[in-house]
Amino acid sequence: MSSSSLPPFEDPEFAALDEPATGGSHHGETAEGALGSADASATAVAEPPPGASPVVEESLPDSGQFRAINPVISTAAVGELDSFVPRTAAASHVDPSNTAAIEAASLDLLASVPNSPLTVLRTALPLVMTDVVALVVCFLFATVFMVSVTGWLVAWTFVYQFLAISTVYFAVAIVFGLYPGSGVSPPAEMRQQVTAVIVSFLVLLTLDSLFGTLSKGEAVSVLAGGLLSMLVLPVARFFARELLGRRAWWGERAILVGAGRQTEHLASFLKRCPQRGLRPVGLVDAPHRYWRSQEDPLSAAADSSLAYLGSPDELSEIAERHQATWAIVSIGGRDPEEVAELLTRCSLMPNLLVLPSRTMLPSLWTRSRECGGLAGMHIKDQLLSPVPRAVKRLLDVGISSVALVGLLPFFLFVVATIKIVSPGPAFFGHTRIGRGGRRFPAWKFRTMVPDADKVLAETLASDPALAAEWERDQKLKNDPRIVPKVGQFLRKTSLDELPQLWNVLRGQMTLVGPRPIVEDEIPRYEEVYPLYLRVRPGVTGLWQISGRNNTSYAERVRLDTYYVRNWSPWLDLYILLRTVRTMVLREGAY
Repeated sequence: MSSSSLPPFEDPEFAALDEPATGGSHHGETAEGALGSADASATAVAEPPPGASPVVEESLPDSGQFRAINPVISTAAVGELDSFVPRTAAASHVDPSNTAAIEAASLDLLASVPNSPLTVLRTALPLVMTDVVALVVCFLFATVFMVSVTGWLVAWTFVYQFLAISTVYFAVAIVFGLYPGSGVSPPAEMRQQVTAVIVSFLVLLTLDSLFGTLSKGEAVSVLAGGLLSMLVLPVARFFARELLGRRAWWGERAILVGAGRQTEHLASFLKRCPQRGLRPVGLVDAPHRYWRSQEDPLSAAADSSLAYLGSPDELSEIAERHQATWAIVSIGGRDPEEVAELLTRCSLMPNLLVLPSRTMLPSLWTRSRECGGLAGMHIKDQLLSPVPRAVKRLLDVGISSVALVGLLPFFLFVVATIKIVSPGPAFFGHTRIGRGGRRFPAWKFRTMVPDADKVLAETLASDPALAAEWERDQKLKNDPRIVPKVGQFLRKTSLDELPQLWNVLRGQMTLVGPRPIVEDEIPRYEEVYPLYLRVRPGVTGLWQISGRNNTSYAERVRLDTYYVRNWSPWLDLYILLRTVRTMVLREGAY
């Protein structure tokens, strides 16, 4: 069978290639002639038996037809999309047939793009200085420690290593998007920093070994400095952001586009977290949409301080006036034509962040992925990957084992103190729900009186205000069941939960996860309860570092939902580091 007798390739992109490679045509060839050829006899397919589904075979054109090899995109799929072209409001009224007017409008377009290089420099420079100082300090400390312990001498030219590692790290950090790093989530930023440190020190070792003489002492110093930097740099940047967030001159200004409760809640969050580096200056949307949103009492109450700046047609002028370089667009609930028009205006911004959906999707590790010319989101569920889960379990066993042995003297001291102050058992095991719905006793130091249930029932029956507080939060700020002094201290510092390390070692809990719940709390999780059952409950978690008792129960459920959907070992590591700060400052504890 000749190549031209194959079925034509049906993709419209290759329609021009479907013509026969030779001048002759074989479409008129008879069945007998085709079967009589040697090629046909070698590739003949038997008829399916009666009642069987016909076999459909797909063929690709041979090398004579398939001249466009490995196309970059699917133009047919892209053709199904609603297109938009960046242009100003004035350019929208230009006659499409007037070429000169279109060319003039394109020049105006380039001139109207907001550009604030000083703002970006002010935001990035303090972070660059923080990283460089932390790198040099770690490198210097590792070198001094190595010399003092081993006695190995290091040549004076080793000081050039400080400049080299700073330069290499700066270049790698730029590639990883760490400067200016505006709007980056802290766990994602920590991962990028650690990865940048690893790459930088590996590059330094490679360059030293290829183009220089790398002594044993220098190699040890570089490796030790790299390991120390992996811990110090994220901590240093965390404190740097906390300090810089209090300065009005630091950060990039952002315009929020799209009126509604989601936008206003987002603006409120960015104002509470200026260390993220995005400063909301106001709201832009069509006037009728803005005033309609203000009629919603819930929307108006979300963030009444968010100023209305104007319509999307004026976005370029508004951005120039406020020196804004970011636009955050909420397009949920809008018609496709309206979305295209909105993006046409917003695409003139140097940084455009589109919030495309109101459906709760994983967000922390989701990556944009081009697929045949179409923009998609690559969502990878880490809970389905065996390697990250194995790493988590190994860390649980390793850390809990070491902690239980190291904290044994403290455990004995607390047990003795509890028994002296409040006679009775020193430990309390309360039945909680674990992964897959398994029940287990979650162990704690006893911080309540022995007849705590009776005291609680009597208190709730006699005080309606406390009963309402318990119904709302499942906690009491002034709990009469708490053992004076020792119980209050253990609970405020969260040290009462240290015995749960035994639960972690046994595999009933994990170091980081949702807070373990009881039977009565299941209805509060509603449709997201299956998400809770996917993981082991944790000794610490997002709830503990996000306000703890100062958050409502509904917020706690949202935090647990976010954790499960976005889990990764990096998120666990970030939460563990933040837990130390929370315990020291006693944030949200009572």
